[in-house]
Amino acid sequence: MDRLLKVGFEHAGYWLIEDNRIAFKLDRFYKDSNVLYAFVVDGEVRYVGKTTTTLSRRFYGYRNPHGRQPTNTKNNANILACLQAGEEVDIYVLPDNGLMHYGSFHLNLASGLEDSIIKTLDPPWNGKPPKEVAQEQEEADLQAPDFPAPTDTFTVKLGTTYYEQGFFNVPKEASDLFGDHKDTLEIYVKDSPEAVLGYMSRKAQSTGAPRIYGRSELATLFQQAYSLGETVIVEVLSSEAIRFT
Repeated sequence: MDRLLKVGFEHAGYWLIEDNRIAFKLDRFYKDSNVLYAFVVDGEVRYVGKTTTTLSRRFYGYRNPHGRQPTNTKNNANILACLQAGEEVDIYVLPDNGLMHYGSFHLNLASGLEDSIIKTLDPPWNGKPPKEVAQEQEEADLQAPDFPAPTDTFTVKLGTTYYEQGFFNVPKEASDLFGDHKDTLEIYVKDSPEAVLGYMSRKAQSTGAPRIYGRSELATLFQQAYSLGETVIVEVLSSEAIRFT
């Protein structure tokens, strides 16, 4: 682990169990792409990977694997087994600050270091040769996620304020499906694999039900996917993820 820290890896979050499934908490770098990441258990590097898309999208694949993604399936099982055994699974990320160049060309840290790190550290969860793993990860990145079956649904009418400012109120009857004040929430729109990371306020409505803010990113998706005034069904995927259908 010390060798990763020396080259610039930083703690970004951790895995946990939620509703009998693995979930991740990222305090930062969730929108970063073309980065290296590592899963570390009690100080031991268990897995090193690279993503060409954002971390939040890549990790969604680990949460919801299917048969065509054996790396996702294997890591899901490995992470779950560690958590069930009471072990902590931390997430470390090597951010690319864009400062490394060869002449006028930008050098991508993730592409340059992945093979060497995996060969040197030999993390037990990697298994396959680095190039095969990287190819499989990139293919998984490009696929739309298999959204889990919703636990519940409710409807939202996209009036002018919601549509233009990127927030909405959860009805009182759905309030208990969500977490606490200031919790974050992944917001998916239709079949887009990219989530908007929103946050909840339980002080904005007199009922105490959440108001969920996705800001300009969510407003843009609303305007691309729906008409002003349209009533949309919202699927609750977990207490930390929803999907507008």
